[in-house]
This record gives sequence, structure tokens and C-alpha cells, in this order.
Amino acid sequence: MKKHALFVVTAFVFTGIMIGGLPALAQQSSQQGGFRAEAPKILCDALLLKADKAEKVISTYNEVRTQVMESSQGSTDFQNMSAEERRERMTKIQSEIAAKLKPALKDTLSATELDALEPILARRVFFPVPEMRALRLIEPTDALREKLLPLTLKLAKTLVSPFPFPPGQPVDEEALKTFEKEKASFIAKVSELLNEEQKKAWETKTKETQKEVDDMRERMQQRFGNR
Repeated sequence: MKKHALFVVTAFVFTGIMIGGLPALAQQSSQQGGFRAEAPKILCDALLLKADKAEKVISTYNEVRTQVMESSQGSTDFQNMSAEERRERMTKIQSEIAAKLKPALKDTLSATELDALEPILARRVFFPVPEMRALRLIEPTDALREKLLPLTLKLAKTLVSPFPFPPGQPVDEEALKTFEKEKASFIAKVSELLNEEQKKAWETKTKETQKEVDDMRERMQQRFGNR
């Protein structure tokens, strides 16, 4: 029930932002932060990037996204679109962002990482997976990262959007089950690869990230209610 309430609240927020227009959406992502600012961070989680690369990816993503949104401003009227038309338009915008992001990061990311950009961004997820975020934050060694990266990329392919499309549609229960199953496998396999010190650090960071997600959920529910 708690997860479903979050999905409903997020759907309301996202729909409101779309109706408010593209400039507001771009501004919220790149300047004000909030749940939409999590998108490039989640991308960094999935790619298991170290702090310097993550910083570069996040700043580049925000620059590219702002450019795409501003270029679409004159030709997009979300307020007069149906839910399906909004979904299609946002899917197209996300594809444009991914297409422009890839060449912009060609000197920062490897070929494998570049190929993962579009499928991860296509998930349109704006809340981090605590276990995946924590794994990035403990900054594993290069040798360990090489073993962990296939696991994070596999989990990222099953990420579930925190809002159904079109808004008002039921949550995809099968997708949720697939994600939860993959996450359980991810946690088990990561645990086998970490030593005791790394495992403790991972568990600590996971709890911290979970609290951040819970706080974000609470703030959203206080502002918008369980709509």
C-alpha cells in the first residue's frame, strides 16, 4: 500500500508539472532539484560511477535536458494534450535527451556505459534504489566495480517507473514483481562479492539512502496528499 500511494502521488506531481509547461519542468530539474533531479543520479547509480565521473554526467545531463526542453517549448502544448499524447511527447523528449547525451559523454564514459544510457533513461524512474545508490557511494575499487557493474546494469533494466502512464492507469503489478525478484537476486550476489568491511559500509549507506527516499515520500504526501 505504501508503494502504491507513492506511485499515485508521483503521478499527480508529474502530471501537474507537464500541464505547467516545459520551461517549468526544465527549471525544476536543473535548478530546484526535487524528484526529477534524481534521474541523472540514478543513471550514475546504474553505471556505478565514481564521484568525478558522476559529477560530469549529472551536469552534462542537466545541460542537455534544458536544451531539449527549451527547443520544444514553442511546439509543445501539454495543457491541451490528452494523457496519451503527453506520454508520447515525453517519450520522444526522453529519447532526444538520450541521443544528445551519448555524444556529449563520449570522452567520459566507456562504450558499454554509453550503450546503457538510452535503455536506463527510458525507464523514467525518479526515485533511487537505496541498495544501488549505496553501492555507488561506497566507491568500490576498479577490480570490484568490474564484477558489480553487470549486476547494477541488469537491475536497472527492470526499474519500474514511479507513475503509471497514462496517468490514472493501474500500477503494473507484473513489472513490480519482476523488479522485486531481480532486486533480491542483486542483493544476494552483491553480498557475495563484498568483504565484511565493504558489506557494513554498504548496509550503512543503504539505510541512509532509504531514509532520504522515505523523507522525500513524506514531503510529497504532505504537499499533495494521497491523490
